[in-house]
Amino acid sequence: MVTALRLLPQQQRPEKNPGVSLISADGGKLQLRASSFWSDELRIALHPGLRHAIVTENGGVRGVGVRNEIGVQAMIATMSRNGQAGS
Repeated sequence: MVTALRLLPQQQRPEKNPGVSLISADGGKLQLRASSFWSDELRIALHPGLRHAIVTENGGVRGVGVRNEIGVQAMIATMSRNGQAGS
């Protein structure tokens, strides 16, 4: 369970606020799987305080940007451009 997860409303999305993540987690645990992102900016930020994260099988217009500040406590895999296989 994530204790601090921020999902931005439409008017605050990264394309209107460069450098701001669409999803920002800084507490608890996070599992984010099989999501599609349509913004070109950084989409996911994993901040200190987040104990564990699994971020897999997500896609984006130009891939999925993840800022990992929790190191080996995060499992990040199979990111792709929408409609293409990930690696």
